[in-house]
Amino acid sequence: MALASRRQLVLGLLAVAAAGTGLGAQHWRERQPHLAQSLEAFDHTPPAWRATTTGKDRPGSAKPRARTTVAAAPRPIDVNRAPAERLVALPGVGPVLAARIAAARPFATVDDLRRVPGLGAARLARLRPLVTVHP
Repeated sequence: MALASRRQLVLGLLAVAAAGTGLGAQHWRERQPHLAQSLEAFDHTPPAWRATTTGKDRPGSAKPRARTTVAAAPRPIDVNRAPAERLVALPGVGPVLAARIAAARPFATVDDLRRVPGLGAARLARLRPLVTVHP
């Protein structure tokens, strides 16, 4: 009598192979940190043709544009003056939360946003660098 079917043996072998591959990759990354870091940087670099917003600069186009590497920092949004439609652009803020923020105005400090229902400490921590309060 067999202890396991052929399918179970194959699945077990695949699981062991996947685990071995993962451990081998981890070991390589620990032993070659400079190569692993270079590989990560290469992996996160977008192709040059994706850097533009137009579809004209695809591979094989006649005149590729140079990629812009400097991004402008977004200006903080004043939660006392911005309409709800603008507040929706903030990460983690949907239309309902934006309406609650607009209804709870005015705010004296950014920490006053804690009184808005649905806006907890973690979300406020993410929003803190993106918002400002002007009286």
